[in-house]
Amino acid sequence: EKPYAGGLWLRAPDEPFHPPVIDYLIERFGEPRVTPRAGGVSTYHFAPPGGTVRVTADEPGRGGALSAWWVHAHTPERLAELAELLIPWGTLRDTLRADTEQAREVLCS
Repeated sequence: EKPYAGGLWLRAPDEPFHPPVIDYLIERFGEPRVTPRAGGVSTYHFAPPGGTVRVTADEPGRGGALSAWWVHAHTPERLAELAELLIPWGTLRDTLRADTEQAREVLCS
């Protein structure tokens, strides 16, 4: 069973990468599981209670670095809490999107 099948997820595909956000997430959720990818890209997997925050980002310090975000929660309330923590960073307030009706209701509230 896919935990995100209920539609409670948000994403941002092309977000400018601000490396301090990783430190912020570590302070909030603990050390992530890091998966190295080709081309100096890494995926940071955070597992806060009741959800998931995954950031795939270019190497810190690279000019024009980008990141892609995927946020999932088990309840609408938890998704709203995670979104509230993240939207002050970079342009996530404008780029974080909801592709399902359940997530749109959370993001628009």
